[in-house]
Amino acid sequence: MKDNLVYINKLIEEIEKKTDEVELHAGNLDLNLLSCLLEDRSASITELSGAGIERYRLLELLGSLRSRDAIVRARLKVMRSEFSRKIEDNKKTDEVQRKYSRV
Repeated sequence: MKDNLVYINKLIEEIEKKTDEVELHAGNLDLNLLSCLLEDRSASITELSGAGIERYRLLELLGSLRSRDAIVRARLKVMRSEFSRKIEDNKKTDEVQRKYSRV
């Protein structure tokens, strides 16, 4: 789960970097998961749903990316901050678990 969150966070950063520079479709980003998503393969959407993203939010985000909606960057920043927060929470949980496992 934690690895998925880190990967998704990096994926979002990559999308943010390239949104202004390239068309967002499978051939332009060297990220297999993004390629699958943009081709609308439900297996990849399900993988991300398992990492804590609602399916409808993913589809909404992808629709926005395709139409180059002006709100995309704001949504990506919100999602990135949500994932950063989840990653930090996971780190704290791991630290607490390690601390108590030593006792």
